[in-house]
Amino acid sequence: MAQQRVFLLQESPRCPVSGGGGISMSLKITNSEVDGVSLVALSGRIVLGEESNALREKLKGLNRRGKHKIVLNMAEIEYIDSSGPRRLVAAHLSAKNAGASIRLCNLGNKFHEVLQLTKLLTIFDVYDTEAAAVSSSHFPCRQQLAAPFNKGPAKLLRTRSEWPVLSDS
Repeated sequence: MAQQRVFLLQESPRCPVSGGGGISMSLKITNSEVDGVSLVALSGRIVLGEESNALREKLKGLNRRGKHKIVLNMAEIEYIDSSGPRRLVAAHLSAKNAGASIRLCNLGNKFHEVLQLTKLLTIFDVYDTEAAAVSSSHFPCRQQLAAPFNKGPAKLLRTRSEWPVLSDS
């Protein structure tokens, strides 16, 4: 049986959601589990503030509870500001360091294009559907995820005096 938890956030004063009357919700996070994979369905907006913080806390909570296979379903995301990709990259790196794996599914065309243009698409496992993300070849084990971090210390390079860049070599 799939267990579901729903988190609702009231709209942020910085990023109001237009609509007629009542309380508007900026981000809804629904969690369930299928075949040992945590499914996190996101609905609404991922914007700087409470919304992106709630997403961070949700993913950190899953990692703390030992959930190492996570799929983020982005099908109902209406808007993502510049903090959204940053939050996803941070979540990906935190998960990877903890021996977990985060996959994305159901990206909208615009968000897919943004990830592609910024080359962030190369760091995420992206699937067309939730079912494909869950059933695709098994999630990597903890040792496989940690392997890239066992190369030794990264070197700090400078392309411009104010822009530090990390290098593996």
